[in-house]
Order: sequence, then C-alpha cells, then structure tokens
Amino acid sequence: MPTVPQSDPRLPVGKNYCKCSACGHYFGGVFAFDLHRVGNANARKCVNPQSLASKYGEPVLFLNERGYWVRAYSKPACAKPAAA
Repeated sequence: MPTVPQSDPRLPVGKNYCKCSACGHYFGGVFAFDLHRVGNANARKCVNPQSLASKYGEPVLFLNERGYWVRAYSKPACAKPAAA
C-alpha cells in the first residue's frame, strides 16, 4: 500500500496534535485546543491561548519550543512563556 503524504507536517499521524481551523494555532493535544474554544456548539469562538489564565492568574497554556500550545504544567523543561 503506498504511503499517503501528510497534508500538514506539523500534524503527524498517530500524534494527538491539532490545529484550529478558525484561527490557525497549533495545540499539543485536544485538552489545550478545547480550552481555547468557548461558547455553545452553535456559536464557538477562539480565545487567544496566551490570554487564558487560571483562577489564580497564572497562565494555563504555554507555547513550547516546537510551536505548539500546551498545558503550562505538562512539560516545564521544554515549555516557555509566550512572547508578549
């Protein structure tokens, strides 16, 4: 069976990465993607991942070195705060 070329190399087959078709941001998993979408099913909107904060005011998502928004506590060694 021939190999089908991947349409987006940043979304490898077998990984949990996702891309928001509305805003174009890449996420390291479905949880991070879901956090940035708000509203009911008929009126979903994107929220800037950098602006999401916990109830204590701490960032919820970070842009990692590979350009994916990930949970702030998932991999602190390779996570970095997004540039302002």
